[in-house]
Amino acid sequence: MRLTSATVALLSFAVTSTRAAADGPKFAFETVQLTVDDIANFSAIAPKPINPKTPGTVCKPRPECRAFPGSSDWPADAEWEKLGAALGGGALLKPVPLAAACYPGVYQDAATCTALVNSQTITRAYFADPLSLSTQWPAGNPCPLVANPTGECTQGGLPVYVVNATSVKQIQIAVNFARNKNLRLVVKNTGHEFVGRSTGAGSLSIWTQYLKGFEILPDYSVGAFHGKAAHAGVGLQAWEVHAAMAQNDIALVSPSFATVGAFGGFMAGGGHSTMISYLGLASDQVLSLNVVTADGSFVTASPDVNSDIYFALRGGGGGTYGIVTSVVVKAHPSVNITTANIAISSLDTGIDLFWTAMKIYFAYAGTIVDAGGIDRNYIYPYANITYFNFTTQFEFPGKTIEQVNTLLAPLTTSLTTLGVTMTLTPPKTITWASEVLGEGAPRRDERFSSRLLPRAVWDDPAKYATAFAALKKIVDEGGYEIHGTAMKPSRQLVGYPGADSAVNPAFRDTVMHMVIYDSAPSSSLRSVSSAEDLAARARLSTYTDFLRQVTPGSGSYLSEGDVLEPNWQQSFFGVNYPRLLEIKNKFDPWGLFWAPSTVGSEKRAVQSVDGKTNQNGRLCRTTA
Repeated sequence: MRLTSATVALLSFAVTSTRAAADGPKFAFETVQLTVDDIANFSAIAPKPINPKTPGTVCKPRPECRAFPGSSDWPADAEWEKLGAALGGGALLKPVPLAAACYPGVYQDAATCTALVNSQTITRAYFADPLSLSTQWPAGNPCPLVANPTGECTQGGLPVYVVNATSVKQIQIAVNFARNKNLRLVVKNTGHEFVGRSTGAGSLSIWTQYLKGFEILPDYSVGAFHGKAAHAGVGLQAWEVHAAMAQNDIALVSPSFATVGAFGGFMAGGGHSTMISYLGLASDQVLSLNVVTADGSFVTASPDVNSDIYFALRGGGGGTYGIVTSVVVKAHPSVNITTANIAISSLDTGIDLFWTAMKIYFAYAGTIVDAGGIDRNYIYPYANITYFNFTTQFEFPGKTIEQVNTLLAPLTTSLTTLGVTMTLTPPKTITWASEVLGEGAPRRDERFSSRLLPRAVWDDPAKYATAFAALKKIVDEGGYEIHGTAMKPSRQLVGYPGADSAVNPAFRDTVMHMVIYDSAPSSSLRSVSSAEDLAARARLSTYTDFLRQVTPGSGSYLSEGDVLEPNWQQSFFGVNYPRLLEIKNKFDPWGLFWAPSTVGSEKRAVQSVDGKTNQNGRLCRTTA
């Protein structure tokens, strides 16, 4: 059935955008956009303009639950086929988990299974797959990767269909189809994500990893910015961005791990890296974004146009307001990094002296960040907590080996004077452009929580003593591994336009971001009961409370926080939450973009099929 002329006129307005779309740099894949001709014979992919007089409202009653395979409103096979034809180029995928190669059935392939099992840390295969995640528990671990598996390989909490997006048009079609058909929609870049924000049972996924492109803008102007910038496709991973930095002799704020997507959820959640105390967060660098919004529009967001969603997309969370296709970020002069490492074991020092050394070390974090550096530290409990290992890597952008030796001398002297046995790797200098860690990344299936520890902890000896006692208790009594990153993304550091963004304000006063890892009992094991799973989560939260209590008013890092973080609206977003919720409702009155613990997510919840906290179930409305 063809659309009426009146409807076509309305759609023409919607396709060109219901809001102003300023001219900005666009890659070729962004010039391929939805047209009225595309829609004419397939109303299911038509955009739906937001009423400019009453934004944030939806006239039609909302269904209680998203459509789900087997439900009466789930699209028929013929509709999926029509969607595939509209997308073109084989873009509509119906993939199975990579680990299906290890299970009896039509997908079994012994050689592929062996390669996957043996090469997890050196291959990018998992991050170049439309379904794979860096952690398995969010999907209910439906298809464990083991050489000799037991049980079945199922889809679980993984999407049913995936759109391999290589153009804005395909994203618009997928967004419109999901909204019009009441589907659960998820967005995935690399899957280097830990709490289930890029997966969901019965969902349609938009996969953005192949939206690649990079160009230097030598003299870019937007708002009050005038200078050198880089235009980057959202699908670029860190290893690709670092190669571009080396080729163009520039520095960008990019992830340190090779397989992390540099301009997707990493950027949208804030994004901390080696550069955080030197140039700020990844979200602080953004000058403009091209984005597909929930009504099917394709717009530019910058300080000059659509400034509200520009605010939200810089630190307000990924998979929430729209799908970013490319960004313009500040390009800085190339910089070298000087690194050094320290390792200490309680087997060498004794447990009492080990903890004395830790107290001295952590107290030095303020000095590290004030010098523009960071450190990444870990304390590992071993053998039923009979001994502990500590490692840390210091990284100082723009510092020489001599300067770093001088900076670290008071710390190393204090430890040596106490008689602490330690392994000190002397400083060396590398280029930031080359500083990516390996090809792949371990698929760790741990849960965790985190806390941003503010400057006040270091400025007040009593507060520091209390905070350190809490850290020691978490490791010594709780048996948890902790991972701290000393950092300082202060407002004074980041410059225009970084400080005015949706980033959790607690970040601006942070000296250390502390993550607490929990791996027992592993929720990746399907044999673990829901009661055991929830008990383990409750225990983790109880031990995290020791840090929450000594840092009132602070918060947690959205991208590395507990999916069950109490009072998560304040913890992840601080005072920005009410403003962000208004922006969410304005640009997405349908609640199309949903992910756990993101702005507006309290309005829906997953009806878990196994009683665990995962995405393996239907998404339905709540009373919130």
